[in-house]
Amino acid sequence: IKIQAQLGGGISSRAILHEIMQLPSPHSILFRGHVANLWREGVFTCVYLGIYDVAMSHAQDPNLASIAAISSITGGLAWVVSYPFDTVKSVMQGQVPSKPGLSISQAVRTLYFNGGNAGNLTAFYRGCAASTGRAILVTSSRMITYEFVARTFFRPTSSGTWDSHW
Repeated sequence: IKIQAQLGGGISSRAILHEIMQLPSPHSILFRGHVANLWREGVFTCVYLGIYDVAMSHAQDPNLASIAAISSITGGLAWVVSYPFDTVKSVMQGQVPSKPGLSISQAVRTLYFNGGNAGNLTAFYRGCAASTGRAILVTSSRMITYEFVARTFFRPTSSGTWDSHW
């Protein structure tokens, strides 16, 4: 619905949802791009948390600034790696609701062959810079909050596990 509202030039989300619900199989419209979104989230999470964990294990008594720096770098990198999946999802969701949806392979072919420079992977990264800036802000605030809560309510034990203050 969000992508349709962005492409519709002022059409409200309510009007789009009403139009979708009038179609013979509205559930297929509402879940367009779901699998591509799952891929994006899976790749992002693996890269982000995997590299963050390794970086934090090498940091000597990390403070707020180093947590922000590490999470910003790992979050930005994870977003760049997962961004093509987001682009594919957006192409799938950007189809006119009354037309049959694209499969993932059709969306990839559309981007690769019709995305500006045919046969060029840059179509998968259109808009990545602005979006990466947002990802850096979101991931750093997320991990600063996580680390604060973890340090406030839990403490490491001598065996390397965490124990609750409660």
